Amino acid sequence: MAMESPRLLFRQPNELGEGPLWDDQTQTLYWLDVLSGTIWRSQFVGSEPSPPESWAPSTRISCLGLRTDGSLIGAFDREIAVFSWGGVPQTLVHSRHDPQLMALNDGKVGPDGAFWFGAKDRAHQNGIAPFQRIGAGKHEVLETGLTISNGLDWSPDGRWFYLTDSVPRVIWRYRWDPKTATISDRQVFADGSEAPGVPDGLAVDAEGCVWSARWGGSQLVRLSPQGEVLARVAFPVSRVSSCIFGGPDLKTLFVTTAKEDLNQAERRTEVLAGSVFALEVPVPGLPAHRFPLPRE
Repeated sequence: MAMESPRLLFRQPNELGEGPLWDDQTQTLYWLDVLSGTIWRSQFVGSEPSPPESWAPSTRISCLGLRTDGSLIGAFDREIAVFSWGGVPQTLVHSRHDPQLMALNDGKVGPDGAFWFGAKDRAHQNGIAPFQRIGAGKHEVLETGLTISNGLDWSPDGRWFYLTDSVPRVIWRYRWDPKTATISDRQVFADGSEAPGVPDGLAVDAEGCVWSARWGGSQLVRLSPQGEVLARVAFPVSRVSSCIFGGPDLKTLFVTTAKEDLNQAERRTEVLAGSVFALEVPVPGLPAHRFPLPRE
C-alpha cells in the first residue's frame, strides 16, 4: 500500500496530546492536552482548518465522544459528563474507580450508542483498573485488571472489539455481539512485538485494519485483521499518542503527539513534540458513533 508521509497540521506544545475526535457533520476536529486540561477544536472547510481554539473545563478530561445533537460527552476526574463547548459539564455517572490510585483514560462511543471508557493505574505498573460502559440506563464494569487502558475501537463487520493495555504492550481482541452489545472471549491480537514503542490510541479502518499509535516508537503501524503488519509510518517525534479518521472523505488520519516524559535534551531535539499531524491514507475510516440524548 502506497503511503504518504505525515504533514504537520498544527504546531503545538501539548504535554499530552490525546483523544482526537472527528465530527463528520460539522467537519470539526477535537483533541485534548490532558495534562493542561485543555480541549482544542478546529473546523475544516475541505482540507483547510480554521485556527485552533481552546477551552479548559474546571477539571481534568481524558477522552471525548459525540452526542447526537453535536454536543460532547467526556471522562473527567471522577465522572462521565455531557456538555456543550464552553458550557458547564452535567454529570451522568460517577466512575467506579479509586481516584487516589487511578485516573480515567481513553474512551469512545460504541456502535451501541454507549460510552465505553477505561482507566489507568497512576503508578503505571499495577493491573487494577476497570473498563466501564454507560448507556441505555445502565452503568457496568466490563473488564478489570488493566494497567493503562488505552486505544479502543470496533471492527466494521460487527465481529470484534479491540482494547489496548499499554504496560504489557498488548492489544486485546474480544468477540463483539452487536445484538446484545456484549464482549467475550478475550484473546491477544498484538503482543507488542510487531512494532517499537508502546501501543497507545488506535482506530480501525473500513477494511477492518487496526491503526495503532506507538508511544516511544515514533510511528503509526497498520495491522491486518489477523494482526500482521501491513504498513508503518514514521513521525518526527517519539511520543505518537493517538489517531482518528476524518476529513471530508474520512481518508485523513489526524494524529496527536506528546512531550510528556521527554528530558530537556529530547525536548530540544524533538521540536515538533506535542503537535498535531495529518496523514492521508488510501482506505477510509468510519464516522464516529454518537451518544443519544435522554429522550431518544
